[in-house]
Formats: sequence, structure tokens, C-alpha cells
Amino acid sequence: MSAFSLHYKYLCPSSARFYDKMSSALVEMYGITQSGDEISFGISFRKRKTAEQIMSDLGGKFCIVGRGFICSAAFKAKKRLGLFIGAAACIAAILILQSFVVNIEVLTDDEEIRSQVMSVLYDNGIGVGSYIPDISLVKLERELKQRADLISWAGISTADSTLIIDVIENIDAQDFANERMPSNLIASHSGVIEDVELYNGQLVKTIGSGVVKGETIVSGEVTTEKTKVVDDELVTVEETKYVRSIGAVYGTYTDTQTFEQSYLDTNIVVSPETFTKKWLCVFNVDIPLFLTSADGFYMQQEEYSALELLGEQTPVGFKSVTYNEYSFERVLYTKEQALEQCKELMKNYEENFLSECEIKSVQTDISYEDDKAVLNVSWEVYGLMSRESQFFAQK
Repeated sequence: MSAFSLHYKYLCPSSARFYDKMSSALVEMYGITQSGDEISFGISFRKRKTAEQIMSDLGGKFCIVGRGFICSAAFKAKKRLGLFIGAAACIAAILILQSFVVNIEVLTDDEEIRSQVMSVLYDNGIGVGSYIPDISLVKLERELKQRADLISWAGISTADSTLIIDVIENIDAQDFANERMPSNLIASHSGVIEDVELYNGQLVKTIGSGVVKGETIVSGEVTTEKTKVVDDELVTVEETKYVRSIGAVYGTYTDTQTFEQSYLDTNIVVSPETFTKKWLCVFNVDIPLFLTSADGFYMQQEEYSALELLGEQTPVGFKSVTYNEYSFERVLYTKEQALEQCKELMKNYEENFLSECEIKSVQTDISYEDDKAVLNVSWEVYGLMSRESQFFAQK
């Protein structure tokens, strides 16, 4: 039994409704046993009011049959003066803690967005234990919208000791095509256009046309002709509007890269041995629990564990950092080994930059210089060959 728990017996008229109500109210039960209409269960002390309200609403009788040792001590001390002193101290502690962040809640299911938000908070020195009156919510909202590229809006509020960050994810470009500056789609590579997906803008190059890198393929300056009656005569006039070009242009182009590997190089050697150091974290102060610091070059992995009180995080916890020492060593490659390193770089380039393209052919040229191996690679690929380029409308 937990120190902060209560154990009930409940003569329940409808066990199905009871379990459903408790689940909907997020009341976690444990040690559940049922005999006929009588249910025995345990809950956290801080959920007692919710549970008792549910049992009262459903009818039936309930009673407390067990308490954790802290709850039990509190009940036994009801008639003692020390209880009032303890209650006053508890209230004072709660009032003090309400001025500090003990929990951060980011209202999103996207872990990447959550990571970006927490990174911005960390860079601004905001975390568990931060003094709430010192936090500029407006400034923090502005920085979140500027730095977290996956969100379009952020709203920050505080409730008790919880910092709540509500965000709205970015919407697709098509949904706000007319809300940004006008733009063209220009060629990101020199090649031949084979396919066009156009949502907005005016196509100025046709399928099968060759284009040079930087040349405009889709224009954001859209010209239309309208017929008007002027002085009893029918005339044709041109009207121009400026839009954001939305779409994608695909085609075949050549991507050429050069990879080099020196015969004499420096590599990082990571030791398999690790060691861990710990800190006691009280609000924003880290107190080291060791006497000597780590000397040398280390890769670090940090973990933080906050102490909990009544199921809530407190601004007190432990930080542990695992160190993995590494060093540098000089490596002498043969020509064949240097070439293999170049091929590995070529493979990495294909995986990182050409993974969404269709590689039609590859041509390589190998050469050896006095101090390095050189691999020139030319890919003929089919893929996206356009990018957006904004411009100011001239009136």
C-alpha cells in the first residue's frame, strides 16, 4: 500500500457504471477485488474527492477500510495541535511552490514538435523549478513561433504550478497560398522537364523543355486578357495579378559530386568503458554529488529524474550524466583503403540527398594524387527539379 493511499469498500448498485465513471475521471485504482456487489479497491489520496463524489452519485454505501501510513498519521493527529502547525506549513509550502514551475505540459501528440518546444524552453533557461513571475510569456510565445518551424501558433498559460504550452501545427502550403509574398518556381538543377504538378501560378516552360539552373519555370506574375467596351468599341486589355506559385516540377538532370580521402587522416576512437556522475537539482541549481571532475574528451548522455509528491513532479530531482571517453588517432590509408572511404561517402550522399530520386545511371572517375584519392561521380537522376523563389511585385 502506498504511503499516500486510501482503501475503500463500496456496496455498488452497478459495477459497470462505476468502473466506467472512474475510468472517465482518470481515477487510477489498484488492488481491485469484487464479491457480488461489494468492491474493494485502493486509490491515491489526492483522488479521494473525485472517487467519493462518483460513489455518492451512483448511490450505495462506501467506507474507508485502510490508509497508507502518511494518511493514517494525518487522521490520527486530527485532535492534536501539531496538525494545525503541519497544515499551516503545508499551505505555506503549496503557496510557495505555486510560484515555481513543477510541471510542463505541451498540448500536442507530435513528439518532434514537443522536442522543438522543450529545446526553446531549455535555451531560455526555463524548466522545472523556474520562477513563474520571471517568465515573459509574450516573449516566449514570440520565440516559439520564430524558432519552432513545425508550429504556426503558440499560446502559453500557467495553472497552479504547471506551465501549459498550446500549439497549432503548420498547415499545408495550399491552404494559405494567397497569404504569402508572390513567388516563382525556378529550376534547382539544369535538365529536361518531364512532369509538372501545378496548383497556382502560370507555367512558362512546357514539358520536354530544357532549363538552366535558376531559370523560371512557373511564374507568380499571372497575365489574363479581358474584353471591355470603351467608347462603344470592344477592346481587349491585359490584367496582371501576383500570386504565390504552388506546385512541383520533375525531370531528368545530372548531379555531379567529388569525394576525397587523404591518405593520412585523423579518426575518433570511442572507449567502450563508461562512468556516471550525479547532481542533486534543487530548482535551477545543480549540486554535484562527486569530488573530482571528468578530464579529457567525452561523449555525454544526460538523464533527469524529478522527485514526485502526491503524483506531481517537484522542482527537486537528480541529474545523471554518463560519460564515454574518446580520443583521436592518426590513421594511414593505402590507396585502396582511401578509395573505399570515398565510396562510403558516395553511398552516404545517395542515401541522404538522392533517396527520393530515381537514379538512371552512374558514372565514376577515379584518380590518385600525392596525398589523397579522388572519386568524381556523375548521376543521371529523375526527381524534383524546382524550388520556390519569392519576389516583390513592382507596381
